[in-house]
Amino acid sequence: MPFASFRKFGGRAPAEPIPRRQKCVASAAAATLLWATWALTASTPATLLVATALSALTFALLFVPVGGEDSAASAKLNLSRLLRFPLFWIGVLLWLYIVAQGCVPGLSVIWKETSWSLKLVPDAPQWFPTGIDAPFGFETSIGGNAWRELCHFGSAWLLLCALWCGVRSRRLWKALLWAFALNALVLAGFGLYRLAMGTGASYLGVKGFQFFSAFSYKNHAGAFFTLAIAVCAGLGLRQWREAARECRRGGPHLILLVFGLIFLGTVFATKSVGGVFLAVCWLPLALVLVAFSGLMSRDAWIPFGVFLLMLLGVAGTWWATADTSVFFSRVDQKVAVGELPDVEGAVAREENPFETFSLDKGSRAELRRLSAKMYRQNTHTEIFGWGAGAYRWVAPVFQLSMDEFTRVDRRTGKKRLISRTEYAHCDPWHFLVEWGAVGGGIFFAGVAWFFGWALLNVRRWRASSVALLAGTLIFCAHACVEFVSFNLALLFSVAFLAAAFRADLRRDGDGRSR
Repeated sequence: MPFASFRKFGGRAPAEPIPRRQKCVASAAAATLLWATWALTASTPATLLVATALSALTFALLFVPVGGEDSAASAKLNLSRLLRFPLFWIGVLLWLYIVAQGCVPGLSVIWKETSWSLKLVPDAPQWFPTGIDAPFGFETSIGGNAWRELCHFGSAWLLLCALWCGVRSRRLWKALLWAFALNALVLAGFGLYRLAMGTGASYLGVKGFQFFSAFSYKNHAGAFFTLAIAVCAGLGLRQWREAARECRRGGPHLILLVFGLIFLGTVFATKSVGGVFLAVCWLPLALVLVAFSGLMSRDAWIPFGVFLLMLLGVAGTWWATADTSVFFSRVDQKVAVGELPDVEGAVAREENPFETFSLDKGSRAELRRLSAKMYRQNTHTEIFGWGAGAYRWVAPVFQLSMDEFTRVDRRTGKKRLISRTEYAHCDPWHFLVEWGAVGGGIFFAGVAWFFGWALLNVRRWRASSVALLAGTLIFCAHACVEFVSFNLALLFSVAFLAAAFRADLRRDGDGRSR
């Protein structure tokens, strides 16, 4: 409908109405993200199943009737987009792979109140991706198996597909980004309040974790607020561009700047080393994005240059005076993990103490070494892995063969575990141990496709979309040194950022997104 006469007199053309189906998908996605961030980050079996149901509902809204004249046509269009979405098919392959591991176990967990033992399943095929028969988590104090992992990664995959294919309106995406930022602001305030009041020992009646805000682990909280900084940067640059187009000096971007500074301070409050490092990286990155946006006036370049020189001066002074030998020794330890020999070990043990792993040495090289031993146990584990959800059950067996995790009981003369680990503290190693080269290769292929597709569309980048892409890339880098992908709130958030990046790219000449 033409609005030329309306624009002629200086008015703004009324915006086109947002399709009802897109509103439904966006609303369900917002509810899913809200649940994942506040309900114990969906870490308990019950909250995980609710999160899975919400993400499945969001995905179903791509196709179910929603009323309106375009209901059938929009559902058909969404199906066409979904079938052309490579991550959908990569997700289907990984889904089938995990199902295969769950249906054909090679190991079985025998639970004994506070400990367990492992039993080989006879006649398990060595040419097939076998898994582990273990509790889901309702019937025991801990849990983890193929079906629980399928809920975890499958729900994030459904949410990504729904947002990527079902939400195309820029106004709707702006509303979603604002909702994410405001929710993060409330979470930050909640976390800082609990920190000031000294009430971080429990949340919703659950104890035994390092709670910060609604997150059960401070490192996960730090990673989340780093993602929130990326959202503020992307949305702030977008709002700044709109304010400049309307010749306004102020605008919502100034509010988002305050949000970003609050999130930066919140990351520092978590005392997460990795989170603080990544949050600090956003200081120079934000300046580069502002320069790239072309929104600064000439007069602003002078303070911008002075601030940048001061930042470089501080970094240079630190580099020249700090003792970097400890840092480089840790790097050498992590590199040496790739050169470890194969090990031999039994799969059945009776002694598996029920403590949480804690190494207070400032380095996680021991955990990398443990994961390498587990992965290189034999040809079958290298190709197919131990099975989805198997890491926590199998790791204690290998810890018994490592002096870092054991001590000799003076009375019996036998080795006993000092403590027990449940995860690899490195997502790529965890994937390889559980899924092997085949399943891990499928997952890594999906990550490679996304960043490769982003590079192919470099001509369509805006400063705001680069900020969202940087947040996704920083999360992937963090996953290489920390256990972050197995937190559903973080996994949902990074899926949200990836879809938001795609929506923020410049449109084609006909006004439509590719």
